Amino acid sequence: MTDLYFATDEQGNRVVLRVIKKEHCKERTIRRQFFNGIEVLKNLDHPNIIRIFHHGKIHGDPWMAVEHHVCRDLRERISSLDPDLHTHDYRLVHELAETLTYMHQAGYLHMDLKPENILITEKLQPILIDFDLAIQHNNRVTKVKKLSGTGNFLAPETYHEHIIDDRAEIFAFGATMYELLCGHKPFVADNSQDYRYKLMDLDAEPVPIDQHRAGIAVGLETVILKCLAKRREERYPSMSLVLRDLDALV
Repeated sequence: MTDLYFATDEQGNRVVLRVIKKEHCKERTIRRQFFNGIEVLKNLDHPNIIRIFHHGKIHGDPWMAVEHHVCRDLRERISSLDPDLHTHDYRLVHELAETLTYMHQAGYLHMDLKPENILITEKLQPILIDFDLAIQHNNRVTKVKKLSGTGNFLAPETYHEHIIDDRAEIFAFGATMYELLCGHKPFVADNSQDYRYKLMDLDAEPVPIDQHRAGIAVGLETVILKCLAKRREERYPSMSLVLRDLDALV
């Protein structure tokens, strides 16, 4: 929904300018989400979250300038079978868990966690991007009228009951980290529609990670599969507990 431009600001920072595409400038929902992304980023300060430097309007149309990273996103690294993902798997999973723990404790859910929204720098630092769908949240279950985010990463209860909370985002974290670890999605399906059915089926279990990749640490697999529990009461209730169990693996 946005055009991207590379630029240098007056302080010498290399930045990416995000501007809503002309054909979407009059769409209220897109404008609201864009402004929302600006406000969320202004309130977050973490090395693994994209930094916003400037924002404003051009002829009434909003823009933001965020830090520029010359790197690939996690989806691109997964697709290219990047061996660094295996070599540094625990560190990447741990850093992302720590980042989400910070964000949740700050009162926000990202709401569109997926490999495409995680940059991986050349130094293998994960950077979380695209906060347009993020919401303020206090860990209470929230009912939503309309589903947002990316379907393959929505929790079953979000599909069935249109509810979201920290546990729903923990499911998305588990699905994303599953792909990071083994290069495959958690469920086997012939097409995207069938995959959604597998997500919603409370009896359809993820494929054990060791079937895709030998040698994965048992403790790490256990944490990820608990994040992917179909029944929300069997999932971690908070990212801080995910981080606790990851810390215990060292």
